[in-house]
Amino acid sequence: MSTGTTPDGSADATGTTGTNGTTGTNGPATGSVGATGTAVSATISRRIEWWDTDASGHYHNAAILRMSEACEAELMRSLGIVDYFGRVPRVRQEVTYEAKLYFGQEVTLTLGVERLGPRSLTFAFEAWGEEHDGVPRRRAAVGRVVVVHVPVGTERSAPWPDRVIAALEAAGAVLDAEA
Repeated sequence: MSTGTTPDGSADATGTTGTNGTTGTNGPATGSVGATGTAVSATISRRIEWWDTDASGHYHNAAILRMSEACEAELMRSLGIVDYFGRVPRVRQEVTYEAKLYFGQEVTLTLGVERLGPRSLTFAFEAWGEEHDGVPRRRAAVGRVVVVHVPVGTERSAPWPDRVIAALEAAGAVLDAEA
């Protein structure tokens, strides 16, 4: 993992930090509302690589979704939910692109749990392009991703295992049983 930067610009040697400024290799930020409007979140920092760009020299739109998935993986690992991937297809992705990102530019992405449903999770994220070639730091993209729990060997969504709900609730997420 690369060295990261927190949303306030301070260094983070682990590459992840919570939106409340808490850093460390274990555990997401909890108890405060960060830039994504969520209390359970993680932040990663990545550099735009050559393969992230298109012929115009700025990032291809899929780069933001790859970064959001990397941040989602970091968040789930920090909660101890290690068998998460392979069971959570994306059923909705929505991104608003606000600014270009260029090859070599550092990007800080924060992703948090916006809604925990009995069978689904909604994540909200923001991606910020850090100062680059004289262009000041600015928000590059904002979006949401909805995933559902589909147990291995099945084809339909099912309720989250109790241990997943417990880990998310312990970190500050609130189960929306109405959904």
